Amino acid sequence: MNRYTKTILYCLEILMLVFIFIGNKLWMNGWSNILRIIIYIITILLMIITLVLLILKKEELFKLIFTGTIIFFILFYALVIVNKVFNLDGISSDEEKVEHIIKLIQKTGPYGKIVFVLLQILQVVVLPLPALLCYVSGVMIYGPLEAFILSSIGVFIGSMFCYAIGRFCGRKVVQWLVGDKMDKYLNVLSKRGKGPFVIMQLLPFFPDDVLCILAGVTNMNFWFYLIIMLVIRPIVIAVYCFFGSGTIIPFSGWGIPVWILVFVVFIVIGILTYKYQDKIDEWFLKHKTIKK
Repeated sequence: MNRYTKTILYCLEILMLVFIFIGNKLWMNGWSNILRIIIYIITILLMIITLVLLILKKEELFKLIFTGTIIFFILFYALVIVNKVFNLDGISSDEEKVEHIIKLIQKTGPYGKIVFVLLQILQVVVLPLPALLCYVSGVMIYGPLEAFILSSIGVFIGSMFCYAIGRFCGRKVVQWLVGDKMDKYLNVLSKRGKGPFVIMQLLPFFPDDVLCILAGVTNMNFWFYLIIMLVIRPIVIAVYCFFGSGTIIPFSGWGIPVWILVFVVFIVIGILTYKYQDKIDEWFLKHKTIKK
């Protein structure tokens, strides 16, 4: 990024965080102090981290934080709007407010489900929303089985659209969409093909949606890609939906320390994966057991 782009992004980052800070003070009075304090802490930490990353010139991490801030901003003001439109301030506890929101969504019937499927399509193709967040929110509203079915439909359609972008729009468009990741992952997919693609679709720390676009650029057979989207991605979605429902590992009692351990392990793996991404990619290229 050049200096002008950095300045613009930094200003946007700070502006979003300032608006969250102000909104938390003005429009979240009906919610618990604990929730409001957590929002304040996250906002201040993001400001500090942003400043440190800019000083240290860590552009990739800054882009990650910037994307996270966009998600935080959208979710926060979506909550503010819902809070005001449905007058949730009159409901005493946060838990009852959330239950009321869920019931309102459930009352929309098929329309709400269509919107949920569209959201899944958009999070695959356009929106910088974490897939886990979309899946778990679906579980809270519709339950694990229905959330799994709806999510699978949306993700499948979005994945087909991603493949079409790579296949029909050409390398220049894909380069603009994907950025610096294109050459690195194209190198992996072109030289080792199907094996790494399947593995990277299963593991949670690879950009699976980016890989779907790049699959369209390579000579990967469409029918192979179709089978992977029909078999592999639903497996990943099922894990998120059924584990995220709390039926397998409860969110109370013995489940609490287990979930803490799971989150710690995932964070550690995520950090290590990010740090050693290049070495992981080199392993895919050199490992002789993965054949095209």
